[in-house]
Amino acid sequence: MRLRNVVMGLLLIMLVTSLALSQSTVKESFSYPATTLAGIGTAANGFSGSWVNDESNGIEGLVSIAGTRFAYADLNYEIPHDTAHIQVVKSGAWSDHNRYKRPLAEVWPNTAGNKYWVSYLLDIKDTNVVGNTYFMVKLYKGATELVAIGKGGGGPTPPVFTCGSGWPGATGDDVSATVITPGPIWVVAMFKMSGGTDPARTYMWIDPDPSAEPDTSDAIVKRNTGMSDGFDNIALEFGGDGVNVRLVFDEITVASAFADLTAETPTGNVARESFSYPATTVAGLGASGNGFSGPWVNDESGGVEGLVTVAGTRFDYGNLNYEIPHDTAHIQVLKSGAWSDHNRYKRPLAEVWPNTAGNKYWVSYLLDIKEPLPVGNTYFMVKLYKGATELVAIGKGGGGPTPPVFTCGSGWPGATGDDVSATVITSGPVWVVAMFKMSGGTDPARTYMWIDPDPAGAEPDTSDAIVKRNTGMSDGFDNIALEFGGDGPDVRLIFDEITIASSFEELAPAGILNEETRLNKFALSQNYPNPFNPTTNITYSLSQKGNVRLSVYDLLGRELTVLVNGIQNAGTHRITFSGADLPTGIYLYRLEVANEVITKKMLLIK
Repeated sequence: MRLRNVVMGLLLIMLVTSLALSQSTVKESFSYPATTLAGIGTAANGFSGSWVNDESNGIEGLVSIAGTRFAYADLNYEIPHDTAHIQVVKSGAWSDHNRYKRPLAEVWPNTAGNKYWVSYLLDIKDTNVVGNTYFMVKLYKGATELVAIGKGGGGPTPPVFTCGSGWPGATGDDVSATVITPGPIWVVAMFKMSGGTDPARTYMWIDPDPSAEPDTSDAIVKRNTGMSDGFDNIALEFGGDGVNVRLVFDEITVASAFADLTAETPTGNVARESFSYPATTVAGLGASGNGFSGPWVNDESGGVEGLVTVAGTRFDYGNLNYEIPHDTAHIQVLKSGAWSDHNRYKRPLAEVWPNTAGNKYWVSYLLDIKEPLPVGNTYFMVKLYKGATELVAIGKGGGGPTPPVFTCGSGWPGATGDDVSATVITSGPVWVVAMFKMSGGTDPARTYMWIDPDPAGAEPDTSDAIVKRNTGMSDGFDNIALEFGGDGPDVRLIFDEITIASSFEELAPAGILNEETRLNKFALSQNYPNPFNPTTNITYSLSQKGNVRLSVYDLLGRELTVLVNGIQNAGTHRITFSGADLPTGIYLYRLEVANEVITKKMLLIK
């Protein structure tokens, strides 16, 4: 009996020890509030309140503070500015549209002979502002739009600056002959008020000399604008058919004299928006939880803050080879300069992931590469650290071959070697996966890397790995990092779902084959979060316009609610379902498109 008790005690100790050595999954879904312009600003600087989103079907999160720096040095003239600004990143055609409005402190009245000046700095990062892309600063009287200053929709090709209607068409007195090109400019408009029902005479210039009021004969647009009641709101609006358009705005100013547009201390009435809010970066986000012991920190004294923002440009989840469970938020990296833009963000894990012989540790993340493609010495990777010691970089190292390829090993692997795969990097979303088989001693961990392995299948075969190498990590690891930099200008990347797990199945437990690929008609994703309480998001994609019915059932087959029933356009759609009035249990959600049906389960836990 005593021997039996001793054996049982030893077994219990072994069980407790094995449990203590097991590692909980670490997951960073970047599920922080999306940073948008809405709610920023107060009753000051000539305004009576904050910015508000003014479009019920607009996409939040397309505007963020800082991020890509304005190329102030490339302006024709030095215009006084704050160091912060806003960026607009538009990834989709037509689906990405927003209008933000802000009320002025008072009505700017229609007083005969008054001249009102509106100006802003605009930095166009891309050349793909096609004809129906629009971006402009607008004036409103209440809900009535008066004038749009920038680039209206429906313009000619190549695109030109316009001032007047937000949709001026290809010709007319709203449309200038000044072609839009990449780079920073100063946009200026003037309105000479009539004092009655006659319209205000309107002029527009690009990069006028700020030292003297410009001559109206030099204006690129000359027209009339109806504003018999003056104006009391400004707005910032963008949208249209341009894909992957990136703009940076700064110093929106309304003044009663031209000299006040650039005066440090204006003498007349001025409403000025310098976007001088704290830059939104990953640093400081997150807390102790989800396998971490603290927040992200910036780990490079010479790095540039503000290159990473939450949300902004949406991840192209619908084009992944497989559906990887994800939160709707993510982070974007916008790298405008060559070499000068470098950052490393680190985050401490809750415990050391030890070097225990035979343990397999898995690291994965979602990566969406937007055009242009990164050149050879551009680098971006998720890294593992032990304290301050870098162990391995997973993604794309610097100094690689041309065209660029995925690497796993050194952060600077060079053009050839066992760190360097033959898998060429292309634009679009991928799932990056690496595995480390620990040695338990001073021998290195055997290391493998895959791009887009099947998350629903078995653990990927090491013979299929695109990288096979050894990694020294005799003391395990206790930090992850996100790093990027190098010589590629205007590189745009999006990261999501950085995960560390002790088994492959834990990386994407609900991963499924993207059914859009299989059916070539539509796809239904696993709801997220799942389990949920009380709300969850259901996402589906349509390859073409069609009749859609999305409904929820209980396990007895009783229909509880119909979420969607009607014609919908092609694209990705997301619906929020609330189970607030339902008990804990398993429910089914069913998507019907044409004669095809997909049904999935979801779990409500209260």
